[in-house]
Amino acid sequence: MWRSFLSRSKPLLSNVRRRTTRCVGCSYGDTAVAAALGSADPRIHRRAYTSATPSEQEVDGEKSWPRPRRHLYVVLDEMNTGHSVYRLNVDDLDGGDEDAVTGMNAAQVPHQTNPLPLRLPEPVLRLGYQSVGTYAQFKALGSKIVATGVSSGNGTITFVYDTKTARLDVGQSPPKGLNLWRYHAADAGNKLYAFGANSQTLHYLCEQWVLPEDDGYDSGDEMREFAMRGQIKEWAWKKSRSSLRCAANLSSHTSFVQSYAVHPDGKTLFVSCFSSNYIEPHRHFTFSVDTKDVKSTRPGEWRLPFNDRGYYDQDLDAWVGIRKADGTDGGSKGHSYLCSCDAPKLEGGQALPAPAWKMCKEKLTFLDTPAAHCRALVHTGRGRFCLVEVSAAPVAKGEETRRRTRDGLEWLLHVTMFRAKHGKNGELLVAPCRPGRSFLMPNYASGTPTTFWM
Repeated sequence: MWRSFLSRSKPLLSNVRRRTTRCVGCSYGDTAVAAALGSADPRIHRRAYTSATPSEQEVDGEKSWPRPRRHLYVVLDEMNTGHSVYRLNVDDLDGGDEDAVTGMNAAQVPHQTNPLPLRLPEPVLRLGYQSVGTYAQFKALGSKIVATGVSSGNGTITFVYDTKTARLDVGQSPPKGLNLWRYHAADAGNKLYAFGANSQTLHYLCEQWVLPEDDGYDSGDEMREFAMRGQIKEWAWKKSRSSLRCAANLSSHTSFVQSYAVHPDGKTLFVSCFSSNYIEPHRHFTFSVDTKDVKSTRPGEWRLPFNDRGYYDQDLDAWVGIRKADGTDGGSKGHSYLCSCDAPKLEGGQALPAPAWKMCKEKLTFLDTPAAHCRALVHTGRGRFCLVEVSAAPVAKGEETRRRTRDGLEWLLHVTMFRAKHGKNGELLVAPCRPGRSFLMPNYASGTPTTFWM
């Protein structure tokens, strides 16, 4: 009997295997999402990134290269050690969408049951307080991380870290008109545009040639070429010809940046501010800057509905960000919700009406208890996002309260990949792709972690 069973040409289990057509770069969840949304071709919902190594693969009989792997970068302010940049691999947190599709049909997004927390890997970069100061700012420019701050002996300083090559360059000092303690920045056209409260000047960081070509590598002087290796370009701050309109009247108003986003055209920057004085306590307005044509306009007396940075998602065809409810929008006041907003059509500098927006009914958190201390949102592409939450570690057994020493056991870093889409009635739905992951935060000081997807 056993001999006859083992002598079969095909094992019995092969007859019950699921036979599905898989495309390169697609997960089973992508196929499920395509079927749920009524798409015949699952490749249109291909994953926003791939963990495969660069190698030739066949797609419809043609050779193609998979997309390079991208990682989650988290910048933490740590006691006694400075600012540390960690690179986290979160590929396994977004293995498919079958759970996300099921969760989107549920009445309420289920909270995640996280396994035991892990220790963070070794940081890829660490900058001490003497290098960039205590209140250093970290911004993203393509695949590079820009750090600005005030060093102990050299004044203001700019560092540019290339995540692809692990190269660290020192750029020119930030301009005096830029408030290094608190400013906002957005990348457009290979430039990092910086602005802040009461800003009337738009500054940007870019690469420029150090020497003309005939005096550098192409001079014909071998010694000159050898001495100038790797120094043909430098990072420099420049002043844009366009003036900002952060306040209607600086003599009587104090303006603050509340939210900003880059238009789908990739060159127009929208910034929402609110100004206040004794006569007008809260006055909201939005202005836009065309970074290519160097034009600044005032679309209207309205504000973008989210707080801080908004990301444009092509699948949702909308800006997406975190909104803190004010109690009049259907949410609990002070709590965070995912919000989507239509990107307005550019009408040549004319006044634009306030764009339509919608807010998810459930609070934006994947933690049951304890509540998140702070959170950051990262856009990973094609309807997928990554939510980074910081919460207090649970009380250890035998202890009444958490230890107050910052020994790495007091705070936890939670990372959850989730999917967002519009429902049948146009409502905004959110569901996690897979259970998230937690990390012990060593010597965490304070502040919301700065996160990038590169």
